[in-house]
Amino acid sequence: MDTTINNDVTNNEIKKKVRKNKKQLFAIERKIIIDKLKEIIKLEENNNIVIYDDLIENIELKDYLINNIDLIKKYYSCSSWGYFTNHLHGIYEQNEITLMKSLYKEDGYKIISRQKILLRNDIKKQCLELYFIK
Repeated sequence: MDTTINNDVTNNEIKKKVRKNKKQLFAIERKIIIDKLKEIIKLEENNNIVIYDDLIENIELKDYLINNIDLIKKYYSCSSWGYFTNHLHGIYEQNEITLMKSLYKEDGYKIISRQKILLRNDIKKQCLELYFIK
């Protein structure tokens, strides 16, 4: 009877090795990517609004994301993101804006979109506003 008690105690005392996920392993590297994206799209703490049309025209943003695809795949669990699975659904055009939104969502941001009419060059244009809330 003493041996069963000793076996139970030793089994409970053995600590299980917990595997770290990518969020824990690459926290610093992920922060660097998000900070660079904030700088590129000019997202500040007080101003969480970005116009979708401005993002589409932002060549620097697209170049940064395309050039860092390998790092994003390394630092994020992204196999189910739309940017990487579109080809499975017959969509072959890759939209870097969806990749950027996925990065922010993975970092804990909630992205809310809203239609708004803006006046640009004396022309009223309906635009999509994105609110980044953390």
